[in-house]
Amino acid sequence: MTAESYFASASPCTSHAYLDAKGVKPYGIRQADGSILVPMRDLDGNLQNLQAIAPAGEKQFFPDGKVNGCCHLIDGTPDALLICEGYATGASLHEATGYAVAIAFHADNLEAVALALKAQHPDVPIIIAADNDNQTPGQPSLTAANTAAQVVGCPVAVPDFGTNNESDLTNFNDLHQLLGPDAVKRCIDALIPPTPAIPIGSVPATPAAATNDDSHRNAPIADPACLYGLIGDIAREGSKDTEANPYAVAASAIAYLSAAMGRGPFFSIGDDRNHPRLFLVHVGRSSLGRKGTAKKLMYRIHKHLKAIDEALAPQVHSGGLSSREGLVLLIHDGYKDAKMAYPAVVDKRLLVVESEFSNVLHQTKRDGNTLSGAMRDAWDGTTIKPAVKNCPVGATDPHISIMGDVTPSELVALIHKRELTNGFANRIIFFWAEGDKVVPFPPPTPDHVVADLVDRVAQVLRFAGAGQHGINDVLCMEYSPGAKLLYESLYRGELRDRSAGDRITSLLDRRAPMLMRLAMLFALTDQTTIIAEAHLNAAMAWVRYWVDSVKFIFQSAEDEAEVAATTTNAQKIITYLTTHGQADRTELIKNCFGNHIKKAPLDKALDELILASPPIVTVSKVPRPNGKGGSPSTVYSLCTPPAAAVGMANPAASANPANPAISANCANSAPAAVVTV
Repeated sequence: MTAESYFASASPCTSHAYLDAKGVKPYGIRQADGSILVPMRDLDGNLQNLQAIAPAGEKQFFPDGKVNGCCHLIDGTPDALLICEGYATGASLHEATGYAVAIAFHADNLEAVALALKAQHPDVPIIIAADNDNQTPGQPSLTAANTAAQVVGCPVAVPDFGTNNESDLTNFNDLHQLLGPDAVKRCIDALIPPTPAIPIGSVPATPAAATNDDSHRNAPIADPACLYGLIGDIAREGSKDTEANPYAVAASAIAYLSAAMGRGPFFSIGDDRNHPRLFLVHVGRSSLGRKGTAKKLMYRIHKHLKAIDEALAPQVHSGGLSSREGLVLLIHDGYKDAKMAYPAVVDKRLLVVESEFSNVLHQTKRDGNTLSGAMRDAWDGTTIKPAVKNCPVGATDPHISIMGDVTPSELVALIHKRELTNGFANRIIFFWAEGDKVVPFPPPTPDHVVADLVDRVAQVLRFAGAGQHGINDVLCMEYSPGAKLLYESLYRGELRDRSAGDRITSLLDRRAPMLMRLAMLFALTDQTTIIAEAHLNAAMAWVRYWVDSVKFIFQSAEDEAEVAATTTNAQKIITYLTTHGQADRTELIKNCFGNHIKKAPLDKALDELILASPPIVTVSKVPRPNGKGGSPSTVYSLCTPPAAAVGMANPAASANPANPAISANCANSAPAAVVTV
């Protein structure tokens, strides 16, 4: 507590005589009373002690603070993790190599720090960057560094001064100042194990037929437009100096705020009233996804929000879901059993945090389990009625949001075909996100930053009327004129795109309502009831991220190539029919495709056009010409008017789904993702 208080009250370090003398920059340090303060954190990121370094280089710790196993981390690329003794040495190593560096403060602490980091990051190459203190030609005294290296099984790097072997040159900061950063980098990179090469002839040659340039894909990359306003600020703070993916942090903020908003704000579509209520599931490989880390900041915000105004904070349930009844009991209308009567839960706002979303998928596969139906009702906001007469527990006007976590293998293996087609899965925004940093000791978000975010969240929720439990549909939202034009353009085009095939399209069928709910949420965080183009752009960035993630998770690269070929073939058919009016199969095969198409791909392309919504091509029977006998011919022609072709995606227009300038591309021109005839 003493160290935390002193460090928090110190000033950020921008320059200092010690740093100038050593020729290095400040990394995560502060300064007070003329000295720089280097934080010493344990494995959980808790500040345990401080090292104070005076301008002339004198060093001291807080007398009763912990040292063993603590270090100060300088974030860097995950190609290697360097462990050294002093701050100046660590700063020089990082500046020369770009790698992450852990500063252990003295030689006797190298082993404890190395063991801790090896356990936390078993796949990252570790190098002990030793000080060569008591130099004797040919016999360097590196006992502590060598011992630590033997324990964790890693190499030891020693600064190579060449012929400049003066006794006062001992560490990598000395080497940095004497011979420059390249000399430091050479010493380190020489010890990083290379990627193993495959000896020639050790692997049989791949048959030409099996070679496919389309067999690999990049993971989805979110558009920075997703990080809009308050949600973006939470994402940046929650991922700063941590291994959390900023878009996963943003998703946790979206789920929390969508639950906390309640049913006061609404948007009317026909006779239906929509509320900002969302289900999101974070998909990422085990440990790489950093799913738990992405929620930490929102948990802190929730805790502080409850302390400020409990009426604003929604109920958060993280115990897992098993049945309709279990879900309803969290926000029930009141009921009686043999012993007593239970009063109704007035606040129907609920955020379900399901860290093992595979559990939900297991439950929905059980015969007789009605959790899937209850979750569909929850997304729709309709009353969840009792499933059986002997358990009369229901929930009127529920407002439930979900934030789940799952690995891709669990998701693909467990999601049942029924959930892909019954409207369960397409009510969920699945998004792929994994960490891309190595941060052994992530610091906590400063208290003053959390306090500022809590204050902003509270203002937004008060604007939305979140504390007025049971008072619904009081804040009517609407589009600005520009946003209305943009939404109409997207609705007629990209939001109706079926070019990825039936399976993927069924998972994305609710793109339009998802877009609307996300846009409502972004507008409310700006404390306005007018949904502007900026809010719609941010929402559309999330929809595109969702689309890319679903394709990446549920569709193989080969499937994707086949779908692209179907889309190309369909476009050729549209072009041909535009010129020739109508054609039978024989004419299409010979004249449209030059006899270079087989039956199956032609049928797939025709099915896409005939089954599009609305249809693009229609089928009809016509008598044979010149009074010839026999069965009528089957011919294909474009539906009229030509605008019926809306909804068939243009592969060229879909090549770059992450496009922050949506309004520039869509609001003032025909939608780019529409085949025009």
